[in-house]
Amino acid sequence: MRLFPHMLLRKYYACLGLSLRLAVFISPMAVFNFYIAMAKDQDFRGRFIKMSTPSLGMAGLSFLIGLLLWTVLIIEV
Repeated sequence: MRLFPHMLLRKYYACLGLSLRLAVFISPMAVFNFYIAMAKDQDFRGRFIKMSTPSLGMAGLSFLIGLLLWTVLIIEV
């Protein structure tokens, strides 16, 4: 059985927050940035924020569009 945040929580914004946190921790983005930061002797935090901000921003925007469509079309799940 797969467990998704919306199966565990009832509040949509809590699900969004949990999904985004899981995406950051599970993704290879952190490993890749750590490797590049160490190889080029750069700041890991700055590189990670620069790469994760657009990705998480698009995920949040997609969530808001879905929420808007859900409220406009009155879809019950």
